[in-house]
Amino acid sequence: RLYLIDLEVNSSYDGITRQTNLVQCSTSKPFVAFKSDFEQQIAVIDVINPGGTPYGYNSGSHWIYWAVCHNLWQPWDYDLESRATRLGYSTELESEQIQIPYGLLQYLK
Repeated sequence: RLYLIDLEVNSSYDGITRQTNLVQCSTSKPFVAFKSDFEQQIAVIDVINPGGTPYGYNSGSHWIYWAVCHNLWQPWDYDLESRATRLGYSTELESEQIQIPYGLLQYLK
């Protein structure tokens, strides 16, 4: 399943920001993609391991993924490794961050 979502985030550092994300709910290739805040015309794809430990660069994507794909609010309060295993995820999935031209997001499947 692929979802296009609009988020409004309130942080003490940036205030209220709006962001559009593309979220792929998949047990084999889960990711969250979004427009880079730092480079124009670049999109970032955070390929994540839902049962693994979120890293600094992908923690926001990790939480968004759990909320969108599994309706799990405040996922940091749960044992995500065991929940992911029950849902059919391997805990050995690779996490990586990929940068692509923003226009290519329309071709992601």
